[in-house]
Amino acid sequence: MALSVIEKLYLLKNKFGKIIIPDAVWTEITVEGRHKKGTDDILRADWIKVESLQNTMLAKSLEKDLDYGESEAIALGMEISADIILLDDKLARTLAANLGLNILGTLGILIWARKMGLIENLRTELHNLLIHANFRMSQNLISKALREVGEDA
Repeated sequence: MALSVIEKLYLLKNKFGKIIIPDAVWTEITVEGRHKKGTDDILRADWIKVESLQNTMLAKSLEKDLDYGESEAIALGMEISADIILLDDKLARTLAANLGLNILGTLGILIWARKMGLIENLRTELHNLLIHANFRMSQNLISKALREVGEDA
């Protein structure tokens, strides 16, 4: 989770209270990403709940286009009728939207946080994402986000 890398994981708790993630995402974070910055914060976050996927057929079908974490996240979102699913990958977002899921990503969380006064400067946090979290986003998207919060100068 890119927000944990830039020390903004708390924003998810502020917005949602708790989040539910599938086993595959937990494994990506805690096993494959064990030594990455921010992992310890996720391990300590008692408001992040791990839930096992019951029907794996949708996840398996999505894996031909997505990684297993994104596939399970979408499938679990469908299974539990999630209000919002957190996704950043463009193809994953498209597939989730086509399945009728409401999507929010890291950039959307940061825009919300800036509007709520939870972060002082969106430009700084976007820079941190790009540099420290190897986050990818186009300059056009960055400009649009900055305009939305009045930091377009």
